[in-house]
Amino acid sequence: MATPASPFDAVPETNEKPSWVTSALVARVKFSGWTQEHALRHAVFIALREDARPTDCQWENEVAATNVPASTPAVVRAPEVVGRVLNTRAQIENELFKGRSETVTIELDGKRLRLSNLNKIYFPESGHTKRNLLAYYYRVADFILPFLRDRALVLRRYPDGIKGQAFFQKDLREGVPEWFKTVPIDSEKKGDAIQYATANDRASLLFLTGLGCIDHNPWSNRYDDFEHPDYFFFDLDPSDGTEFSVVVTIAGALHEKLEELRLAHFVKTSGATGIHIYIPVEPVYTYEQLRTFGEIIARTVTAEYPNLVTGERTVAKRPAGRVLIDVQQNAMAGRWLPPIPCALSPKRRFPLPCCPANCVPACAPRL
Repeated sequence: MATPASPFDAVPETNEKPSWVTSALVARVKFSGWTQEHALRHAVFIALREDARPTDCQWENEVAATNVPASTPAVVRAPEVVGRVLNTRAQIENELFKGRSETVTIELDGKRLRLSNLNKIYFPESGHTKRNLLAYYYRVADFILPFLRDRALVLRRYPDGIKGQAFFQKDLREGVPEWFKTVPIDSEKKGDAIQYATANDRASLLFLTGLGCIDHNPWSNRYDDFEHPDYFFFDLDPSDGTEFSVVVTIAGALHEKLEELRLAHFVKTSGATGIHIYIPVEPVYTYEQLRTFGEIIARTVTAEYPNLVTGERTVAKRPAGRVLIDVQQNAMAGRWLPPIPCALSPKRRFPLPCCPANCVPACAPRL
C-alpha cells in the first residue's frame, strides 16, 4: 500500500518527512463521532468489507444524487463488472460445485456479479466454505425465492462465517449492482428512507449470499403494501430443556383449532427447538388485527394445556417444560425465517416444512 507520492491533490503540511500510502481495504468500524479534521473518535474495528472498494467511500456531500427525491438518499452503485465472465450454466456450476478460484464473475439472466473469497471457511466444524454456501443457494433458489420475492429483507451478515462477528443491516446503499433492486422505506427514527434489499431472482440471492448472508429474513408483507401482510405465523418457542414432544403437542392443538376454522396452514421446524405454523392470508387485514386473532387462538390452546404453555416472554423467567405461543413477531419490519435456508447451528439444523400428521417427536431436530 506504500506509494512514493502523495495521493492527495493538495499535499498536506507535515512536521516530519511523510510516508504516503494508498487505500486498498475497506473496514467496518463503530465509533463515537467525527473530529473537525474528519478523523474518527474512539474507532473500534469490526470487520473488513468484501463488498466495497476504497473508491466507494465518499462523504455524503460528494455523492451525486441526480433523479433521486430529496427524502431518499442515493444508492451508490458498484462499478461495472469487467473481465472474464462465466455465463453458461455448465461454467457456473462447474466453478461453484468443483472450482478452486478465489474470485469469479458470473452472469445469470443477463445480470453480472462478482463473487470473492470463495475459499474462505464459513463453517469451521465441517470445513464448508463460502463457495459451498453459494452453491447451496444456487441449487435451492427455485424453492426459497417464492418466500422472498417482492419483500423487503433484513440482512444478517457473517462476513467471516458463523464463528465470526455478525451484524444486522437494513440500509443497503453501497456497492450495489445497477440491476439490483432496493426498496426505499421511510424511517421515523432516521428521518429519511432506508434502502432495503430484495431477492426477486437467483442473481440477487447470490449477491446477498456473497455479502455474507447465511440466511435470509423477509418481511411478512410485500413491498407494494406495507400495512397488510399476506402471511401470519405462530412461533412455538420452548423454554430451555423442554422436550420436543411438548412442542409437538402444542403444535397439534393449534393445528386442530385451525382445522376447525377451515384455515389453510403450513408447518415447519424453526431450525432450533421450536415449530412455526404459517397461515397465508388475503392482504386486507392489518398486523394488529392478525395479532388479535392469533392471541385468541393462543388463549384457547393455553386454556386446554395450562401446564404446557407459558405467556412469559423473558426466556430466563419461563418455567421449565413449557412453550410460548408467540404472535408478537407479526409486525411491520418483523422478520421471519423461510423454509430451507442454510442452517446457522453447528449441528446443521435445517428449518424444513413438514406435514402436521407427520410432525411427531421423532422429528426432533438432531444431526
